[in-house]
Amino acid sequence: MKGFTLLRASRARIQRFVAGVAATAFAATLLSVDAAVLAYVPSHTGSSVTVVDTASNALLTSIAVSSAPIGVAASPDGRFIYVASHNGNAISVISTNAQSVVATIVVAGKPMGVAVSPDGSRLYVTHFAPAAASGAGSVWVGGTLSVIDTLARTVLGAINVGANPAGVAVAPNGSRVYVANAGDGTVSVVTAASNTVTATLAVQSNPVGVAASADGQRVYVANSGSASLSVIDATSLTVTNSITVGGYASGVAVSDDSSRVLVSNNFDDSVSVIDAATLAVVATIKSGIGAAPSGVAFIPGTANALVANTQGATLSRVATATASASVVTPASLGWPISLGKFIATTPTCALDVSGDNLVTGASDGLLILRYLLGVRGSALIQNVSGIASGVTAPIIEQRIAALNVDADGDGTSQATTDGLLLVRAMLHLTGTALIGNARNTGFGGVRSASQILQWITDTHGASCLL
Repeated sequence: MKGFTLLRASRARIQRFVAGVAATAFAATLLSVDAAVLAYVPSHTGSSVTVVDTASNALLTSIAVSSAPIGVAASPDGRFIYVASHNGNAISVISTNAQSVVATIVVAGKPMGVAVSPDGSRLYVTHFAPAAASGAGSVWVGGTLSVIDTLARTVLGAINVGANPAGVAVAPNGSRVYVANAGDGTVSVVTAASNTVTATLAVQSNPVGVAASADGQRVYVANSGSASLSVIDATSLTVTNSITVGGYASGVAVSDDSSRVLVSNNFDDSVSVIDAATLAVVATIKSGIGAAPSGVAFIPGTANALVANTQGATLSRVATATASASVVTPASLGWPISLGKFIATTPTCALDVSGDNLVTGASDGLLILRYLLGVRGSALIQNVSGIASGVTAPIIEQRIAALNVDADGDGTSQATTDGLLLVRAMLHLTGTALIGNARNTGFGGVRSASQILQWITDTHGASCLL
C-alpha cells in the first residue's frame, strides 16, 4: 500500500509538517532554463493528437481524443491544449505536463476552429450548422461561435455568425474575436465584452484561416475559393488589400514580430511568404512542403514555422529568412489538418503552480501538498506567500489537477509520499534526506533518489531544481 510507512503517522502530524513548511523561509529558485516548445498535431482520421518536439522533431507521444479532430489552440501559459473534434462534438483539454486528456467539454455540433483569449479565460469555438436540403443537394447554412469558460470548462453561450464558420482568431488585447465564414465569404467581428457581432466584413470566396497580428494592427484571412489573402485594418475594420497567393489558401499565421505572414496553399503544395511591410509575396516555397498543406503556425520567438501537410501526413519546417522548407516528420500523422495555433511554449517548470516564476517549497510545494491532502478553496492558499496577482485558488487547483505528481512512480499520487518528495526536492534535499520514509517501498519499481530528481527535471522542466 502506498505510503505505508508514513500512514502510521497521524493526520495531525502531517498537518504540523504542512504548517512547518509554511512557516519556514526557503530560498526561491529563479526559472532560467528554456521551456520545451511542442507541436500538438491532430490526426483527423486517427482521432488522436501527436506531440512533436519542435527542437528535435521527435514524435514524443500520441494522445487519443474524440472523433475527427480538426481545430487546435494552446493556452497562453502553455499548460493546456484545446482540440475540437468535428464529429465528436467535443473539445478535448490536454495537459501539456501529463500529456493526456484531463477534461472533455461537450459542445454543439460540428466544431471547427478554436482560439483562446490572451488571458486564457475564454475559449472560442466555431460550429457548422446542421445541413439543410436544397435543389442541388445539401448545403450548410449559418453557424455559431461558442464561448467557453476555461476555468469552469462550461459553455457560456453561442453567438450566431455567418455560414460555415471555420477559422477563428482573437485580437491581442482580447477585445475582439474574428470568425472566417467559409460559406458566405465574410468575417464576423465579435466584441468580446458583450459577445455580440458588431461588424460583418465581406472578404473573398470561401475564407478558412484567419490570424490577428501581435501588434494589433491587422487581421489576415486566407480565402480558399479565390486563392487570395484579405488584409483587414483592425482599427477601421475595413478590407484594405487582397493579395494573390496559391490554390486553395487554407491556413495563415503571423510571426511574433508581425513582420511575416505565411499562407498554406492546399492545392499547390506550397506556402506563400508575405512581407507585412510591403504586403508583397516575397517567396513561394514548394520544395520541402508535403502534399496538401493546411495548418500553419510560427514557432514562438522565431522566424520559423511548422506546416501540417494533410495528405502527406507530415510536418514541414519553414525558414522564412531563407525561404526554404523541409519535411521533418515521418508520414504517420494521419491527415493533420491542424486549424489554429498548434504550437505551445510549455512552462519552464510546471510545478510553479503559484505563477510567480519561482519554485519554492514554501509556496508551490506547500500548495501541492495541501491539494493532495484534499484541501480546496481559500484554505488551499491561506497564508501562502508568492502567489502571483490574479492567480486564484480555483486556478491553482486546475493547474495541480493537470500535473503528473507521482514522484515515486508507483502509479498513484499521495500527499504522504509524492507530496513530501516534491517539497523536499524543492528544498534541494538529495539522497536519504529526500526519500527517507517518503516512498512506497513495497512497490517493486519505486524510484531511487536520483531517479526522482531526474523524473522531476524530465517531467516538469529543467529549471525546477536549479
